[in-house]
Amino acid sequence: DRLMQQLHNNNKLFGRCMMLACGDFQQLPPVVKYGTRSQCVAASVKSWKHWPQFEVFELDQQSIRNKDDPEFSQFLDILGSGVKFDEI
Repeated sequence: DRLMQQLHNNNKLFGRCMMLACGDFQQLPPVVKYGTRSQCVAASVKSWKHWPQFEVFELDQQSIRNKDDPEFSQFLDILGSGVKFDEI
């Protein structure tokens, strides 16, 4: 936030630039070395003071990793391994 404010010479949140973030809150929580459960929750983006200013969009419940489409699942596994698009 501070860096974007400085770069854009604007004291608004993120220097008034639109930010896009993605993630899955049902995946792993933030890692806090030797942290308690409550310390991990406190480290979450949802605990950030600016969190209420974000607009959250949820994807449909359709699963990308579909057992009925093993070819696409294999494609995702290859992609996740770091292979470049032009090598697939």
